[in-house]
Amino acid sequence: MEPGEKSDFSRPRSPWSPRSPREHEITHFVVPAHATLSVDVELSAFRSRTRLPGNGQRPRAGDSVVARLRGVRARAGPPSDAGPGQWRTVDMPLATPELVRFELGGGEVIPGLEAAVAEMSLGECAEVTVAPLAAYGAEGYFEVVRPNSAILADVELLGFA
Repeated sequence: MEPGEKSDFSRPRSPWSPRSPREHEITHFVVPAHATLSVDVELSAFRSRTRLPGNGQRPRAGDSVVARLRGVRARAGPPSDAGPGQWRTVDMPLATPELVRFELGGGEVIPGLEAAVAEMSLGECAEVTVAPLAAYGAEGYFEVVRPNSAILADVELLGFA
């Protein structure tokens, strides 16, 4: 974008939103040549569906956590150049240890799993889906996980200290 150029930074409208912009929405603005444009973006690293609630106690950064992982698999979608009907979504089982111990915030596991465990409470069981960018990203993991694959697992937080 060139300085002074008008750009549309609005989000796409949902089918149920009104046709005219809401008063609080900014649909167009001009960035002066001397200005710096800063945009904060929050990405969702994971989705979680609680199967069994925990006791309410949550781990904190720096805690050593122990979690049970079951049914770990990589969900690979179609490559960007695939045409309709040329590819289908595939779940590939991954060989992982059932019990994992790691320091929360220590970067010892994929970021999405770490974020999911940080939101769980002691004894909680959840079905967790880690987004590709919070897993192995566009590179994948050797020949084991295809590029842009989500990671799915049943996770149980067994303990932390």
